Amino acid sequence: MTTSAGSVRVFDADEGWGVIDGPDVPGGCWVHFSAIAAEGYRELTRGQDVSFRAEAAEQDGFAYRAVKVWTGDTEPPDQPGTHGGSVAYRSSLTLSFDPPPSDVAGPRSPGILAISWGRIEVEGLGVVKEAKLYPGGGREWDWSETGTRHSPGIQPADVEEILLHGATAVVLSRGMDLRLQVGRPVLEFLERQGVAVHVAETREAVRIYTELAAERPVGGLFHSTC
Repeated sequence: MTTSAGSVRVFDADEGWGVIDGPDVPGGCWVHFSAIAAEGYRELTRGQDVSFRAEAAEQDGFAYRAVKVWTGDTEPPDQPGTHGGSVAYRSSLTLSFDPPPSDVAGPRSPGILAISWGRIEVEGLGVVKEAKLYPGGGREWDWSETGTRHSPGIQPADVEEILLHGATAVVLSRGMDLRLQVGRPVLEFLERQGVAVHVAETREAVRIYTELAAERPVGGLFHSTC
C-alpha cells in the first residue's frame, strides 16, 4: 500500500469523517477520524495538506477509504492496539454464524446465530430486532432509554452498560444501509476507557463480534434494519 499526497476537501468534526482529494484517489478518498495518526483530538481542516495510505473499498459513495492519515513528511508509527487498517465499514453477505467457543476466561459473550433484515437471533436471548450484547448476556437494545436516533446516532449512554459487564472491546453496527451514525462522542468515550472499538455495517459487525468473542470479553450494539 503506497503513500499518497493530497488535501482535505471537507471534514465534519461532529460526524467524525471527511474526504481527501489526491491524484491517486480519483473522486476522493473517504476518511474516518480514527485513521488520523495524531495524539489527542484527531481532526482535519479543509484545505489541509496531508499524506495518507488508502485502500480500494467502497464507502458512502467513494471508491477509496483512508487507512492512515498524517501531516508532515515522516509517517508516524502505529499506536499500540491499532491494526494498521481502516475502521471496519465493510459489507458482508454472511447471514448465519456458529456460537463462539467457550474457552474465553470469565463470562462469555453470547453468540449471534443469525442476522437478517429486522431479525437478530442471539444465543440464550432469542430473536430481537435490536441487540445489546456483553460478556455474560445481553438484551434487546431499546433506543428510547437514551433517546437514540439514526442521527446523531449511538451515544456514550448506549455503551455504558456494556462496559459495566467487563467488555474490553465493543462492536458498533451502523445498520444494513449504514444510516445509523456513530459520532465522535461515543468513540472518544470508549477510547478514554481504553476499550477497542470496531464500527461496521451490521452483517460485518456480527462477523467481527463473532471473531472477537472467541478471544476476549466483547460487547456490541446491533441494529438490524436501515
